[in-house]
Amino acid sequence: MKKEDTNFPRPSLFNLRQLSLVAWLLDAPSGTRRFMIDTGKTRKFYETGAPRAEDGLLPVSAFHPDEKSDIAKAARDEFGGSFKFDPWDLFKAGILGRYERRYPNMAASTVSFEDKVADIYIPGKWNLGSVYYEIGNDWAREWYAQSGKARREKLLAALREKEAATRRRAVFGRMVSIQPIITKELAAVLPAGYHFTLPSHSVLRPCMVATIVAETEKRFKVRDAATMTGGRIAKWGMTTEVGREEYVERELLMLDNATDADIAKLVAFDEEYALEVNEIGKSVCEEIMPIIARMAARVEQKKGQHGDMLADLLASLKKDR
Repeated sequence: MKKEDTNFPRPSLFNLRQLSLVAWLLDAPSGTRRFMIDTGKTRKFYETGAPRAEDGLLPVSAFHPDEKSDIAKAARDEFGGSFKFDPWDLFKAGILGRYERRYPNMAASTVSFEDKVADIYIPGKWNLGSVYYEIGNDWAREWYAQSGKARREKLLAALREKEAATRRRAVFGRMVSIQPIITKELAAVLPAGYHFTLPSHSVLRPCMVATIVAETEKRFKVRDAATMTGGRIAKWGMTTEVGREEYVERELLMLDNATDADIAKLVAFDEEYALEVNEIGKSVCEEIMPIIARMAARVEQKKGQHGDMLADLLASLKKDR
């Protein structure tokens, strides 16, 4: 059924995330279909693959709002940073189809959730409270192309302009202990079983680079957090996760609006300092280790005399009795 253009719903009735769902559903690759499963508490986005040889069922790939995969991150960006929205308005307007689980007294002619997923293969079972959403009418594509798309692009551009005003890279740091490393060559000089520890000290070190996307009085909301050299940040414990978002305490900020050149200079400074501390430790070890080795040799020699000396003493004590 084709809806008359004059009866199309006004795009202003829908927000960015609702319109982005329509865009995502319509953008399914040729030969696939996309749908959303909603339980009220959890939400997943699905795309079908090629039929399975063994039973003809369609496998699906999926992502959920709290996921950190590249697919989920890209989709989240297109949705304006969040998957929180109410699909009901789109359903009432006829843009989405909505299919519930079959319940007692549901008319046999009513298409249910079970009907919609009958050709889908997933491991396990669907949640009992699941609701299936897909594009509900043929005219939805035309409506989106004519007016919905322009509305979405306008809203997304405004959001990204607002984010750009806040978005910047920053360097965050914390007090980290530095302890000189004893080289294997120098450690080999030590007697067996001897443990030697060099003194350590704590200094403020640049630990993480991240993009600030929003801020409060106490914290920054960040994305793309990484170590100064681009590695994982888990070992530093710099960020706090709230849902899928990452936050950093303001007190950890070392340098705001950091450029690549700024970051490179901080990395070079930190590496050079750590290297110099290790050089100090190495030079001290080169002085101390031979002394310890000589002491160990003399103690070992003395140890060899202990048995004879103790035997002589005991013999003399017994003789005097």
